[in-house]
Amino acid sequence: MKRWIVAGALLLAPTAHAQPRGADIEGRFQDPAEERRIELDAGDVDEAGGTTRTRAGGGTGDSLEDRLYLRERPDALGDAARQFQDQQLETLLREREQLLVQRRQTAIQLLEEFIREEPEDAAEMPDALLRLAELRWEQARADYLVAFEAWNAVPVENRSADSPRPDYTVSVALYDRILENHRSYDRYDFVMYMKAFAMTEAGRPDIALELYRRILAEFPESRFVPDAHMALAEAEFAEANFAGALARYDQVLRYRESELYGLALFKSAWCLWRMNQTTESATRFRRVLDLGRGRGRVSADQRQRLRELQSEALEYLIQVFTEDESNTAQDLFTFLEEIGGERYADRVLVRLAARFYEQDRWDNGIEAYNLVLERTPSDERAPRWQLQIARGRAALGEPDAAVAALDELAGTYLEGSNWVSQQSDPEVVADTREMIERAIRVRAMRWHDLAQRENQDRLFERAEELYGIYLEHFPDGEQSYDLRFYRAEILFHRLERYDEAGQNYLVAAQQDPQGRYTRDSLYNAIGAFERVREAQLQRCTAQRSGQAPAPAPAPEEDAETEDAETDGEEASDDEAEAEDAPAAQDPCGETENDVRFSSAIELYVELFPDDPDLPEILFRQGQLYYDREIYDPAVRLFGQLLERFPNSPYAVTAGERILESFNRARDYQNIETWARRLKDSPAFQTEESQRRLDTLILTAVFATGEQLAQRGEHEDAATAYLRAAREFPRDDRAPQAYFNAGLEYQAAGNLGGASSAYDQLIQTHPGTEIGARGAWNGAQMYESIAQFSDAARFYESYAESFPNGTQAEDALYNATLLRVTAGDSGPAVQNGERFLERFGRSDDATEVTFLIAQAHANAENWNEAAQVYQRFIRRTRDSNRQIEAHTRMAEALTRGGDTSGASNALNQAVRLARRRRNQLNETGLYYAAQARFRQAEQILAEYEAIQIAGPMDSLRQRLERKSELLRRAAEAFADVVQFQVAEYVTAALFQIGRSYELYAEGLRDTPTPEGLSEEEEMAYFDQLSSFVIPIEERALEAYEGGYQTALELRIFNRWTAQLREGLTRLNDVQYPPLREMGGDITDAAAIPIPPPLDGLRRGEPEAETPEAAAPAATPAAASEEAPEAEEAQPSAAERRRARRRRARQRRRRR
Repeated sequence: MKRWIVAGALLLAPTAHAQPRGADIEGRFQDPAEERRIELDAGDVDEAGGTTRTRAGGGTGDSLEDRLYLRERPDALGDAARQFQDQQLETLLREREQLLVQRRQTAIQLLEEFIREEPEDAAEMPDALLRLAELRWEQARADYLVAFEAWNAVPVENRSADSPRPDYTVSVALYDRILENHRSYDRYDFVMYMKAFAMTEAGRPDIALELYRRILAEFPESRFVPDAHMALAEAEFAEANFAGALARYDQVLRYRESELYGLALFKSAWCLWRMNQTTESATRFRRVLDLGRGRGRVSADQRQRLRELQSEALEYLIQVFTEDESNTAQDLFTFLEEIGGERYADRVLVRLAARFYEQDRWDNGIEAYNLVLERTPSDERAPRWQLQIARGRAALGEPDAAVAALDELAGTYLEGSNWVSQQSDPEVVADTREMIERAIRVRAMRWHDLAQRENQDRLFERAEELYGIYLEHFPDGEQSYDLRFYRAEILFHRLERYDEAGQNYLVAAQQDPQGRYTRDSLYNAIGAFERVREAQLQRCTAQRSGQAPAPAPAPEEDAETEDAETDGEEASDDEAEAEDAPAAQDPCGETENDVRFSSAIELYVELFPDDPDLPEILFRQGQLYYDREIYDPAVRLFGQLLERFPNSPYAVTAGERILESFNRARDYQNIETWARRLKDSPAFQTEESQRRLDTLILTAVFATGEQLAQRGEHEDAATAYLRAAREFPRDDRAPQAYFNAGLEYQAAGNLGGASSAYDQLIQTHPGTEIGARGAWNGAQMYESIAQFSDAARFYESYAESFPNGTQAEDALYNATLLRVTAGDSGPAVQNGERFLERFGRSDDATEVTFLIAQAHANAENWNEAAQVYQRFIRRTRDSNRQIEAHTRMAEALTRGGDTSGASNALNQAVRLARRRRNQLNETGLYYAAQARFRQAEQILAEYEAIQIAGPMDSLRQRLERKSELLRRAAEAFADVVQFQVAEYVTAALFQIGRSYELYAEGLRDTPTPEGLSEEEEMAYFDQLSSFVIPIEERALEAYEGGYQTALELRIFNRWTAQLREGLTRLNDVQYPPLREMGGDITDAAAIPIPPPLDGLRRGEPEAETPEAAAPAATPAAASEEAPEAEEAQPSAAERRRARRRRARQRRRRR
């Protein structure tokens, strides 16, 4: 049921002081202060602190960034001249390239024409084929370069994963033609070499290597032998077969005049090092370093020449490493380390890094610097190497990585770092701090300056990020005020990240209230916060209209900003704000932006109090929020106006706006509070104002409950509703207040309070619709937790206090049913009789009659129960229910001592079941089986009452009588089986077997006639056994049949256990005791009480399914697995031997 909205609209008529609203109210700060140009000092050329200063391993101050920076500056004459020269050169190159293409195509056509016309054995044919193959190779190479350039121009995410490959198919076919048809060609080895080269470029190294092997085998004197050995060596080297590679390199070393000699010598040393032959490796490396050195005595000039040659060898080593991109700085260092060159490894690595930078191989250079840093992290030059890494990242066009490198520079080499603790010279630490501060600041300001001049958004973003890093590490630096303002400028004017911009503006103003940018900072801070609020208002509007609002920009954390904002606050306040942050981000409520906005205005008011427009500023900004239904900041601004400028002409209107804001925001508690405060304010002393304030107070009390309920404060909401109902009992909303109090107590889990509220509602407002709903809710509440007596009490109250209610019939029916269920027999009978009296013609009257009978039976009023069951039988037309009632009536009559009437009731139940057998559902079958079972038990009881022992002259009559009764009992139990009710099937089969077993035991226990000799006695027992054994056979067969049926139906209850025990008694060999086998049979667990019905609110009766019609006492399901799923059935001979053995055992015992 929906809760009523108690409070209506609280309208306040505007006074004469009210200002224009809506479109006439515009934010003063929507036009921000003009963007300031970055002020970059003329001396800020070198990020490291100078223009020409050089430190060991640090490179020159004229960095790549410096050159880029200077190149990007306007240079009208030089730029124009270079542009003209570049255009002329590009034109000449393009024309020459076109000429080459034309000439190549002409040559190809001529050669192809010659090859077509001339015979294959022509003397010039091999040369023509070779020349055409070379031209085709050049053409394929040119096409490949064009395709690769086009592929490379496509963005990585859009282009194919496989890059283009050169197609040398035509050239290779021509090479093959020469190799197949012109084996006597004098340049045959050259053709093989060219094909091998083409196969290598085409990605077929297997074919290339085979051709190199053929050159070695077929042309041992060819000039390409060193090349072939080198190619094979490189292949082995690539496969890490260093021994095989070394052998090939050694073959190259046989040709000292080969251009590959030096490389082969170096690579052979490398192989030896990888093979852990360090001595030989070092020797060869020294040979590399000693290349070009002379022998014997040398002069001073010659020694100088040797030193130069050694330096050249070292450069050659670096050159080899830089030419082969597969070699890394780590490889070079490891090799130097192996030959004992650690003393100059750092110098070599730094030189290697510089060489990489000179070749624009920035990645390799960065790797080298990283290796140096890894080797000597505490070196005083380490910060400069890290700075070089940042410069390399910038040169790679990776501004994000450059920023990350600068961030690492600041985080690794400033106060508190391990590096600082390892430095013994404080001047080094100070210089490093100055260098880092300058590097980050200058880089950020350069990017900012260049971005302003060239309008590059990417540079604005990187500059802003570097400003953030700077402020994180130098929050109190001399330049921090300016840089924080610059950062805010980028965020505000360029990146339009107004939330962060406003925060940085505000912190800058707080940092230096008298600073040169403070007034602009506050202006722009207020403007930024207004823009954030506008975006939030749009999302709020979309949210209220059910549209999908645009996602709010995720605020970036700014630890420094947050620290500055919360300066002077207690830690507990910070924690409380952090906990409230998620709730504050609701765009339709007060956000963190609103709090900062108020702080900016407060600081502006504090710093510039003489501004005559301040009252209007406060009112207009408050009105802006008010018009957009954002009331918390509106109230705060109006409150500031009232506190600071109480005599302002805006004061009265501001007070009324506060009340109306709370009313629109449904903040009824504050409406009551402020209304009481304003009653004492001089601005609200008119009679009309006082009257309206009284009305607000009265209505707010009622509305507070609804407001608390919406916030989930259910206990407080219930208390407020009760206060409203008791304080204003004559108000038309008092009954609803009681009802809402009950609902809120329910929501709070206070059922006692809810019950009390519903009781008061019923007592004070009988006969009302809301009172009837309260009674029904109270009943439903207790019914849901299975407190049926309390639920029935509320249903009875409904029937009594709201007799004309739409659910009065259902209430009285439910009360009867729940009283029966709870065992409250007296009230159940009373409710049932009242139902029959008021709704005797109802379709449910028959069922209520049955419930009355059940209540009498529960109270052991057996005669009354039997009478009401008889009434039920006469009223119902349902055969299944008639059988059930007859059976229950038989039970009541039996308990009441009327055995004759009980037998008659059972007879009627059985006759009806037989007559309507095909129409019965599970309920009818169950109670029919129960009735027939009770009849069989009565016959069995009569049978057991007849004793075999007694006068011999009447023994025959007694035996005949027992036999007759036994037959009748067996027939009755057999009838039970026919109803196919699992529980009674096993019970009936057990009783059949038990009856035969008892009969046999009675015969065996018959006293032995007196005066018999031992032989006569034995003969007597043998004859008796021959009569008893068939009876025991029948008992055993009944037990076995019943037990097997129980196993098949998976019924494990007391009847199953008794069947198994009977089998053990009659054949303990085949059926030993279960306990001796480690098992047992127990009753299945009781079926759990089903959950309460959903209020018993009956509508149209549903079609009754067989499952739903089944009685409560259905056969128990299996709770434990049978100890034996199947047992082997004993043969007849085994059973006879077992019976004879038991008979002998009994005789021995007697």
